[in-house]
Amino acid sequence: MLELIFYICHKESADTGDCVAILLWQLWAARNDVVWNSSRDTPLGIGRLALSNWQQWKLAQEMNRPGRSATPPLPTQIRWEKSNHGWLKCNVDIAFHSSEGISTTDCCFRNAEGVFVAGYSTWKSTHITVLEGEAIALQEAIQVAIAKGWDKVVFETDSRTLVDQISDRSSGISEFNVIVSSIKSMLALFSNFEVKFVMRQANMATHTIARAACSWPSRHVFEICPPRIESFLINDIS
Repeated sequence: MLELIFYICHKESADTGDCVAILLWQLWAARNDVVWNSSRDTPLGIGRLALSNWQQWKLAQEMNRPGRSATPPLPTQIRWEKSNHGWLKCNVDIAFHSSEGISTTDCCFRNAEGVFVAGYSTWKSTHITVLEGEAIALQEAIQVAIAKGWDKVVFETDSRTLVDQISDRSSGISEFNVIVSSIKSMLALFSNFEVKFVMRQANMATHTIARAACSWPSRHVFEICPPRIESFLINDIS
């Protein structure tokens, strides 16, 4: 329980009381899923869903705040958006599979029309923190783009902390900071690489692949769109 609360609160500056309430509801929903659908989710998977629900609740509260206009500007992207002409967009994510003891990372590249270009997934039998995993997923995606010779890419992650840390000029000695330093070095060499934050709702295709990646080889390359994310991609460009 505490791990899930921490997961939500570290993503954004969420109130602990709100986190607990929404998390309890998500745990209740997960229990019903086990009873009625024989479907089990990992603790962090439940945490991610709770985070998405909390973000939607927070947005609703902001919109209903007295004195605010009926159509306030949104500070963050809610749904996936196409990149500019000539640019690729790459979404990255990580999933944890506690029962198998592995973590999976994934990246999904789409062109300016929203058409699937390529996808990559990896899994590792290692214990890492959520932040380290998010950073590794982004690091691997940038390495893929460099290897492919793609020089105009917007990378999107749903970790606000990671994006903020990349923009921060300070450095540290933790494993997370070491990975971030490597990312900064690569970004410095490629001026047309950008890293942006998006909310969970704009990253569902990549999250779906990451959750399924443990059933594929340790490193898997997708030359065609995986069937399980086709509906997400169609919805994103509709």
